[in-house]
Amino acid sequence: MKKTRTRLMIGCVAILIVVGAGVMISAQRASTPATNLASAQVGQVKRETLSAVVESSGSIEPHKTLSFNFGSLGTIVQVNVKVGDHVTQGDVLAKLDTAALELQIQQDEQALIIQQATYTQTLIPDPATLTSTQAALTGAQAAYAAALQQTGLSQQQVTVNCASYTQAKNALERAQTAYDRLANDHQAKNYLNIDWGPFRSVVQALSDAQSAYTVAQANCNLAKGNINNGPVTSAQAQVAQAIANLDNLLSPDEATLAAAKAQLEQARLNLQQTRLKLSDAEIVAPFDGIVTQINASVGEASSGVSIDLADIGHYHINVLVDETEITQVQPGQKAEATLDSLPGVTVTGKIARIDPAGALVQGVVNYNVQIDLDPSTAPLRLYMTTNVRIIQATHADVLTVPLSAVHSDPAGGSYVEVVDQNEQPISSHRVNVTLGLSEGSQIEVTGDLKDGDRVIITVAPRKTTSFFGG
Repeated sequence: MKKTRTRLMIGCVAILIVVGAGVMISAQRASTPATNLASAQVGQVKRETLSAVVESSGSIEPHKTLSFNFGSLGTIVQVNVKVGDHVTQGDVLAKLDTAALELQIQQDEQALIIQQATYTQTLIPDPATLTSTQAALTGAQAAYAAALQQTGLSQQQVTVNCASYTQAKNALERAQTAYDRLANDHQAKNYLNIDWGPFRSVVQALSDAQSAYTVAQANCNLAKGNINNGPVTSAQAQVAQAIANLDNLLSPDEATLAAAKAQLEQARLNLQQTRLKLSDAEIVAPFDGIVTQINASVGEASSGVSIDLADIGHYHINVLVDETEITQVQPGQKAEATLDSLPGVTVTGKIARIDPAGALVQGVVNYNVQIDLDPSTAPLRLYMTTNVRIIQATHADVLTVPLSAVHSDPAGGSYVEVVDQNEQPISSHRVNVTLGLSEGSQIEVTGDLKDGDRVIITVAPRKTTSFFGG
């Protein structure tokens, strides 16, 4: 990088002091004799525009350069660009095989539709579903009533049979009592041990009562055994379930709503993830630009593939300015640049950014300065070498003289030797001047001068007169 230099007035004065040391003129002399002008070179006072500049060099850079690759794995089926192509934002630069992903998206879309319908029905029941649920409750209630009725008929049979059992039991007790009375009677007891005689009916009554009791008891137990509460219990459970179903349909609880919402969100996320994979299967230009590099071929795997794109809608130049001059450089200052590859072409711009931290380069701390270029019709190409002039100040239409025409005296002032007009022989006189900006071989001056005056550039040494006339 070319080392930058700013032509400052103080530096010029220092140089002129050295240059003028050998040609100092006595303050008592007002003009130079013609004999001393024979070997003099003459310059001219001119009106020009001068600028204080910082010079450096750099190269044409794009506004931004990015490298793109596929976000998912797969096989490349399309590479739609080549190096040097201009692309527009949204153009598909390359693409992977997406058949499987497209099928997955269709499946995820259907799953989302189903979950959306389920969630909607959870909030607002479907009329047909509500009707069928209410009908199910009505049917369960009817079944429960039928089971109760059936159980009631069985219970009636138990009541009838067990009533006969009770009667038989009472009859047996009475027959047993009559028989026991005979058994305790001494005279009647003799008959009981023989052939029962006149008490045969009592003995027979006891035997008949015992038989009737046995039969009645068996019939009662059989009727009780035939009672089955299973249908009633089952029908009752079905009614309870039907009621719960209807309640959940009309007023779903928080857990049901949360579950339905979570399933809907999961279906949405699944679809979003698949769509993201599909978008990752394409390299799409995010801005208008030019393709600078391609590392991709049809048929190869997507791993390691990249396409580089440069935004050339705006150019900039990065230059280095050393620490001795960086304080003179400010954002917004104008700059001019010439190009080695385009003789005669000058592009303009202004400082957009100055890096806050410098870097040590060859023992000197340098700061990167970005210059954004103005739009240009010049055929610029990336990374062309440029010579940059950062313009710190510009003075327009000022009087200038050649730097070599300015002399210094011991008092620290500056002056020029102006050639007298229409004088024969040729002579000159001293004009004190104040120095301003310098650029190239010219320097700004103010004093008793006018455009077109001629000034002495070099002059033979004068012979000075001492106090003693030497």
